[in-house]
Amino acid sequence: MEIHFTPHALARMTQRGISISNVESVLRDFHFSVVSIRSGMRIEGNVEGRVLKLWIYRFPKNGDRVIIESAVWKGENND
Repeated sequence: MEIHFTPHALARMTQRGISISNVESVLRDFHFSVVSIRSGMRIEGNVEGRVLKLWIYRFPKNGDRVIIESAVWKGENND
């Protein structure tokens, strides 16, 4: 899977202490997904005892490219 990040996503990840490996972990194994008006889809997955929420432009399937629009730890950073 090819992963791209918007400038907004990279800024928020830096601000919130979210690494690329955190994002990759959730993309591989998430427990919740919902269609999002904002960007296409939101997924959530566990990372080291915390829940990471990702907004993505395209759901990963069959090696598709995924564009990360934003990321936030659930319950933190004004979530």
